[in-house]
Amino acid sequence: MPALALRRARPALSSWELPGAAIDLDFAGNRYFGGSLASLVACARASFGYAGRADGTLLGFGNDVLRITDQGLLIEESRTNLCLRSQDFGTTWSSSAGSNANDAASAPDGTATADQFSENGASSPTHGYAQAGIALAAATTYAFSVYLKSSGRRWIRLAPNGAGTLTGNVWFDIQNGVAGASGLTTGSFISSSVEALANGWYRIVFVATTAGAGSIAFRIFGAAADNDAGSYAGLNAPAFCAWGAQIEAGAFPTSYIPTAAAAATRDADIVSLAGAALAPLAGGVGSAFAQVSLSAFSPSAHLVGGGGADDFVLRQGATATEIASRVGNTTGGLAATIGGGGQFGQTLVKAIAAWNGAGRSLVANGGALATDALPGSALANGFIGCRSGGANISSGRFQRIALWTSRLSDAAMPALTA
Repeated sequence: MPALALRRARPALSSWELPGAAIDLDFAGNRYFGGSLASLVACARASFGYAGRADGTLLGFGNDVLRITDQGLLIEESRTNLCLRSQDFGTTWSSSAGSNANDAASAPDGTATADQFSENGASSPTHGYAQAGIALAAATTYAFSVYLKSSGRRWIRLAPNGAGTLTGNVWFDIQNGVAGASGLTTGSFISSSVEALANGWYRIVFVATTAGAGSIAFRIFGAAADNDAGSYAGLNAPAFCAWGAQIEAGAFPTSYIPTAAAAATRDADIVSLAGAALAPLAGGVGSAFAQVSLSAFSPSAHLVGGGGADDFVLRQGATATEIASRVGNTTGGLAATIGGGGQFGQTLVKAIAAWNGAGRSLVANGGALATDALPGSALANGFIGCRSGGANISSGRFQRIALWTSRLSDAAMPALTA
């Protein structure tokens, strides 16, 4: 009697794994199926980077280290911080109507590197810090941000000052975490926001577009009230702590980039699949799931796919409410509307694409399933959040990625994304 061939059984399904997945990368939950994290995913980023935890603290990551916290895998495009001495307000920065104390408080990353500004008792409209000589380009959108913590002062105004470039005020309540009024006299205001962190810290942000090219002063001043740029009698006591000032070209803020005597650049996170994680993309049949919370909508930016422009398995669509898939097919792509009012840059998006030689299927957030009869192709490479070289990058948190070596049924897909 011939010997029976032994078939290796798939390990028993854990409660968290998506059924049948060959690879399940639950970055937010720090759980991985199909191999070790190091064997499945790699990162190329030739610079230090921060990422936030759910408890409102910041964690630093060295060069080429995946920025994974309990909020997921952070992937971002390259950005440059134009503010010098971004967490040392006693050097390149000047203090007005008060004084600075270096390293007087614990910063959002837990280091004793936050400075504290104390107002004097004089009546002045400029209690705070200023850094002059920051060169900005014409007709360019910038995100301005700084981490602040109240030591007694409630209202703060960020007050860029550059004739013909960007001038005005944007107010923030740093005791209650509220964005206040805005009033730019030069340049165009776009938005303002506040991000709450641990231990009373807030990251205050505004985004604006310059008029002409020129140099500005980035000023961080106290205010007596919202929409008030007038003089007030200082506290003659500590007013606020500051850390991590940043000016970056872009329509939304990215993670903090520390600087010293010169502007500094954080390189893009180029995250690639490796080892067993490539098999579901290489066979011409498969399925891919992504759960993402993106920083902003970026048309045609990749979520999961191969190295080429047509190799995306999941991609942001032509609008913020659309998901797209192509899987290497050069004839045409497949698009679906994100269900439940979801949209990139605003809500959590969960999407699945499935393909084989008979066609492709696509759905997001339990919405309407899109299908066609165009085949998917085998992909030689695999990336998360971009394609080769960091092109078409999607900035934001990738909470989970799962891959199958088979095409999921159309009936099963909507429920997995609801």
